[in-house]
Amino acid sequence: MEEWIIVAIAFVAGLVIGIGANVLTGILIKRRSDKAYSVWYINYRYSPILWAVCFAVILAVQAFLKNDILWLIRLSVILFACACIAATDACIRKVPNSMLAFMLLNTLVFTLFFSQSFDWIQTIVAVAGAIIVFQIPSLLGLKVGWGDVKFAVVVAFELSVFGFLQTMVIVGIGFLVAAIYLKATHKGNLKTPIPMGPFIALGTVFTAVCPLI
Repeated sequence: MEEWIIVAIAFVAGLVIGIGANVLTGILIKRRSDKAYSVWYINYRYSPILWAVCFAVILAVQAFLKNDILWLIRLSVILFACACIAATDACIRKVPNSMLAFMLLNTLVFTLFFSQSFDWIQTIVAVAGAIIVFQIPSLLGLKVGWGDVKFAVVVAFELSVFGFLQTMVIVGIGFLVAAIYLKATHKGNLKTPIPMGPFIALGTVFTAVCPLI
């Protein structure tokens, strides 16, 4: 198939998937909260367009760079799940288990049927590392939700050791920036609860499309 055709298909698919992720996120929030929420990144007038454009650009660029249909399908699932998790957690501080299961199933399918170089030992080490890393904040008196721990474990399974390490570096930088912002604006301090889902999701997507380690 011509490269430009794959790029075009990826762009259009990104538009559709982005809008779908935006709609599903609204549903996930309504099912998990009795309150009505109105936030710019979910139900603002142009939110679906923003989501669609972001998805379309990422998938089109990846299609141009890699020209790998299987990878584009796998990345689409990662983007979809991470976007839903990030927005839901940022809004109501809950990580939807359905999206975690979706990501895990995505990893298992591509690992079992399409991967020829999957390293189970590295993956097990990454998962164990995820559990240990997310226990450290609790020892310092910082609260980490169980949903965040589960999300980290799924990401470790998806990205293996080095991918998970890069993701955690990004999470750490994001968390530090958020903490500095809260301190500088007098809106909180280092012990102020901050949703971890958006940072983990951002780190996961960045690592998936741009692995540096």
